Amino acid sequence: MSVPRLLHGLSTLLVISLAAGCGGDGGGGTGPAGTGNLIVTVTQAGAAPASVHVTGPAGYARTLSSTTTLTGLPVGTYTVAGDSAQLPDTIVGVTVFAAHVAGSPATVARDETTNVTVGYAFAYGRGALWLTSPANAKAVGFGADQLRVQGAVRPRATLSSYLPIGMAFDASGTMWISSQGEDTLRAFTIEERSRSGVVESSHKLQSASLEIPGQMAFDPNGTLWIADQSNELLGFSAAQLTAGGSGITPAFHVADTTSIDPRMQSIAFDADGNAWVAEAGVNQVVEFTRAQLATAGIVAPAERLTFPFSDPVDLVFDAHHDLWVANSVIGVIMFTPAQLAGIGAPPEPEAILLTPVPHGLAFDNNGSVWVSNSVNATIDVYSASTLTSGTAALVERITPDLGQDALSSMGRVAFDPWIVWAPAP
Repeated sequence: MSVPRLLHGLSTLLVISLAAGCGGDGGGGTGPAGTGNLIVTVTQAGAAPASVHVTGPAGYARTLSSTTTLTGLPVGTYTVAGDSAQLPDTIVGVTVFAAHVAGSPATVARDETTNVTVGYAFAYGRGALWLTSPANAKAVGFGADQLRVQGAVRPRATLSSYLPIGMAFDASGTMWISSQGEDTLRAFTIEERSRSGVVESSHKLQSASLEIPGQMAFDPNGTLWIADQSNELLGFSAAQLTAGGSGITPAFHVADTTSIDPRMQSIAFDADGNAWVAEAGVNQVVEFTRAQLATAGIVAPAERLTFPFSDPVDLVFDAHHDLWVANSVIGVIMFTPAQLAGIGAPPEPEAILLTPVPHGLAFDNNGSVWVSNSVNATIDVYSASTLTSGTAALVERITPDLGQDALSSMGRVAFDPWIVWAPAP
């Protein structure tokens, strides 16, 4: 081989070798790809907790709750998504905020910082108050936003039922309504309760044992108990309620040993699963223990409260386990757990609300009590902060627009945390 040809070959080999050794700077070589940064700016909706998810190359995943700078990220494409956030409403249900993301998907480049923002805006409100209206053969619903407007309020939804009286919600959010004038329990799903116009129930349970049913309540096992004025507590199991149909025999039934017509009007369960029942016919409130409810037949109540009640028609426990009793003659009275632990006549009640002819009681998220009454055809609201002061403050009075039969159509009240009443504007 000649010397010139040999020199040319060596110089070519040197050029190739130098080119191969100059990689790793992001300019098309074969070295490390490098890293970059991603700033995710999160603006929460007040105190509503945020949950933002960042995903990227090689299975990268991170969940953020506030503004965060993510450093040392492998270069590539990252996706940012935010869950909806919610705040409890002071009356019922929640306010829901939707996440709005700008800048996603985001490309993270070497030695550069990329920005993504996540903000929240009002999406919808959830929550309502229902009132049974026997004279109008319907239950009417008011959105949470309407409950902040004093004066006459027109219902947003109407559920059809013959002489409706009692209401109760199961764990899935289905509402059951009892009717004083027939042997039928009607179920209304969340979707059905959200419809406009007069809504008919698509699922019913009929039982000859239902004679004059009143207020209802679910026990911890999902059994629906009805206080029937025919002097029995009737319990339908969760399976029976799901199946529905006619000719259903209650899975449980319990009667008081009293020889006088007790006229059971309402039932409420305490924190231990014991049932407390208002007996208007004998002006007393009795307790049946959880064990007694499983024993069919005539049972002596574990406790009888013989305070001079006057036509007790509804019962409800508050968040402090106090028992509130609506008496259609003397108003609403309250007893503490310590008072309920005694036998016979308890001491003077801790609180008295002088709402005239009360029919129904319900506590809101803030601990204020809502009381329906037929004298004024209104729903009266007493402030939580003053309930045990001896001079409970009437802070609001709502007048449901029920037509000409308003005075005779005030029934029970119940809060519904499931229904969407306020869509985004």
